[in-house]
Formats: sequence, structure tokens, C-alpha cells
Amino acid sequence: MFAWQVSFGSSFLSFFQRTQERSGCKGFPCRRIVSSSTGPRFLKASFGVALTREREKNPKLAKLVRQRLPQARILELPCIAHQVLAGADELVRLLHADGGTIDWVLITSPAAAEVFAQAVRASQGPDLVRVPPVASVGSATSAELQKYSIDVAFTPSRAVGASLGDELPLERHRKARILYPSSARASNEIERRLRLRAMELEFIRINTYDTVEAVWTLEELEIARKQVDIVTFASPSAVNVWVQRVGNALPAVCIGETSAVAAKKAGFRHVHAPENPGLEAWMNTLEKVFQLKRTETGV
Repeated sequence: MFAWQVSFGSSFLSFFQRTQERSGCKGFPCRRIVSSSTGPRFLKASFGVALTREREKNPKLAKLVRQRLPQARILELPCIAHQVLAGADELVRLLHADGGTIDWVLITSPAAAEVFAQAVRASQGPDLVRVPPVASVGSATSAELQKYSIDVAFTPSRAVGASLGDELPLERHRKARILYPSSARASNEIERRLRLRAMELEFIRINTYDTVEAVWTLEELEIARKQVDIVTFASPSAVNVWVQRVGNALPAVCIGETSAVAAKKAGFRHVHAPENPGLEAWMNTLEKVFQLKRTETGV
């Protein structure tokens, strides 16, 4: 985890970039070699499960796989990394100068939660009125916010942006001021749904980070193409990178509906996802697919 606290008036983005240069990384997280439970080279005795999230987000799923599928070969092949944008500085300035006028802050991913939390820290000063009420899309995002002692005031019934847009509490006859610090790749679905509900709405979207392709070594590319039997996805961006590099022939186990839709659009024939997104539900789905594959192949 990076120490992002800076005094107001300095550049949040510049501080982040300097931190990255000292650590030898660009964006977050750092790249490291492929890991597995038994090392990168092994006999083809069981099935290889590829974990494709950012490097720092894979350990929780990897731990569950080791506990519940000890015969699986875990292959950590991050497809994406996150890069903080200049909008992070804009977010710091807005929170410092005008945070008290925001009705809701919408946070829709753990990465957005981390950038927002660090922006809150950077903006704090003697004249900061308060942290605006925060709406989180789901449990993983809420957990990231709570790591920084940021309370979550609202979570929708389903961990998808559409539900957040449909269910966010709004006072019907009052103008709402909504702040949305987001990925540069996020759609406008939440804003569209909110505008259908609100008579007056000021929707402030600030792109604070972008999702970029993670760099693979030739060894990692070879492992991805030859030693993976099941691939897991937690974002459409990871789906797209995998398809470009490896193809769409393997069973895809997705964390939720958004990634599953992307996998189907990318041509995956066998796409599996839990009804409600979440780490435990994702693992349950992976376990079922893994056992089904064992039954089909007799391994």
C-alpha cells in the first residue's frame, strides 16, 4: 500500500508518480513473476486456474482456491493495472473547497475507493467541513473504504452500477449534487439512470484513474497459452486483454454479471458467474466449474 498523504496544495498525482518511480513501478500495482502453489513449472496432473486481477487483488481468491481446491494449480497472470490520472488532483481540490455541498459520492470499484480515500486524506485541513455521504456499489468496494475509516451510507441490493443508479436515495423535489470519481473507462449508465429519477441533478464525474494493460513476460505468455484450464475474470478490461493475448477457448468464471456479459461478447462459449457478485460467490462458482471439468475429463 502506498503512502499517499500529501499536504493540500501539492500535486496528488505528482506525489503518486514520485512514489512509483522510487519503487520501480508505473501505475499500481507492481509487476512480479507468475506464482503458483507449487512453482511455475509442474506436471499436467490437475487443472491450472488463472487469476487475472491486479496483482494486489489476487491473494484473497488465491487463498480460497488453496483451501477448497488444493489440487488446483494457481497461476497469477494479472491482465490489468491501474494508473492514477490528473483528475485525482481535481478531486482533492473539490473535496477541500466544496465537499460540504455534495449530497452523495458514488464509489463503484475497490480501485476508485482507494483513490478517493487518499484524496480525502490529501484534502483534509482545518476548514474541511465533512466527508460527503458515500454510496458503495458492493461489499468489496465497501471493504476498501472501511480500511481508511470511511463510512458507507448506502449499498444497493445488487453489486452493479445499474442498481446503484436505480436505488440511490434521492429527495424527489430537491436538486441533488452527485460526485462520481470513476475509472476513465466507466460507462454513463449510473448517470443515465439517476437522471430518469431526479427532477434536478448536478452530476460531477471526475476520471481519477484508468485501467491499463499489465505487461507480461514471454514466460508468462507461454504459461497462459499452455498451462491454464480455467480463467477467472473480475472486469471487462481483464477479459479484453486475455482475449487479445490468449483467446476465448477456455471456460471463463466471472465475479459477476458485468464481466460475464463482456466474456460472452468476446466469444467465450462457456461463461459462469454467480447471480450476486462477491468473492465467496465467485469461489463457489469456480469450485463447481472445476469439479465439473474434473468429472468430464476423469482427472
